Amino acid sequence: MANFASYSSSKQMSTPRNPYELLIDNNNEPKETDSIQRKARKKLREIEHLKKKKIKTLDEELKIKQESEWKMIATPVDASPSETDEERFLRKEKQFERKKQEYERKLKAKEKQIHSLYKQNQFKDEEIQLQERKIQEQNKQFQALLNEFQKISLSQTSCSDSIIETIIKKEFDDNCKSCPQQSRDTIWRKLMNKYHPDKISKHVGSEIANELCKIAIKFKPLSS
Repeated sequence: MANFASYSSSKQMSTPRNPYELLIDNNNEPKETDSIQRKARKKLREIEHLKKKKIKTLDEELKIKQESEWKMIATPVDASPSETDEERFLRKEKQFERKKQEYERKLKAKEKQIHSLYKQNQFKDEEIQLQERKIQEQNKQFQALLNEFQKISLSQTSCSDSIIETIIKKEFDDNCKSCPQQSRDTIWRKLMNKYHPDKISKHVGSEIANELCKIAIKFKPLSS
């Protein structure tokens, strides 16, 4: 009897007070899901607005990076909604924007390459002009020397020869100082080429040309 009473008491405790309580759906998940999806769609609209801004803050950049996550929430896998005209327009707009950015990137790269080539060519032109100025200066010095030599007769004393030798030696020393990257032997060979009789005889005559060549030979470096 006691056992029956205990069983009856426990059965009463486990039985719902409202017989229809089991039929009542207390699960609010669908409402919560709809709320989350609405929030996700709102976030996506906000992200679309942020993406159109030219200057973005760090916080805005982070929001844009979360776009794919909000898309997954806004469009569940089993929903598969059809694309609306607005969505289609936005998709086309994104594709155009990506192509535009890619084109601008390639255009900037090409402009940078052209600018680099222009600077290289400009440097070459400046180097050529510099060398031309050096040649012109050397020609002036050479012409001045020839004019000096034409005033000097071979019959003059050794003092005159000494003056000529001093002039050529000064030219050789100046060239060595202005071109330290070149060896003295290289500079001397250029000097000999400059005073070669075949080159200057038509300007000063064969006799003076030979004398000038003899003087230039005196400055040949010992190591040559």
